[in-house]
Amino acid sequence: MIVYNLGSLPDWIMSIAALIALIGVALAYREYSEKTRPYIDIELQTVINQTQWSFLTLISNKGQYPVYSKITNALLTIGDEKYPTIVNKELVVFPGEDKKTFVPVGNINAIGRKKIREAKYTKNVVELLVEVSSRKLNQKEYRYKTILRVQVLVEEEKPGFVLLEKTFI
Repeated sequence: MIVYNLGSLPDWIMSIAALIALIGVALAYREYSEKTRPYIDIELQTVINQTQWSFLTLISNKGQYPVYSKITNALLTIGDEKYPTIVNKELVVFPGEDKKTFVPVGNINAIGRKKIREAKYTKNVVELLVEVSSRKLNQKEYRYKTILRVQVLVEEEKPGFVLLEKTFI
């Protein structure tokens, strides 16, 4: 004969209800965090001065709240040579606003483009990598990152870009 202890049934139901409530709070927090996280977008501009192409970044905030952002990695690879650019500038970017400050992240001159065209390197491509870290205004550490990696086409008189990677972390 099976005997049920009906006194423990409400405790069991309360435990399940508490677990469901905890899962609901965790899901709501995750949704809130996704809505309030920074979404920084990176655009590239090129300035052509006689024989030199200079690459500049334009940072924009696609999120809903103002954020701090800074370029944490800018690397121009021309063939086998790597040219890092150090940027020590923190920007506050508001939602829907493009930061009007263009930040230089590298340049290539006619000699570098000619070497690529004539296959003088082991790897004859030009790549540009830009990483922007961001954080909410109330955070101390940079927790979010946007990565843009493009191949720069040097065959023409004006540069072209092929998107290799665009990641939001």
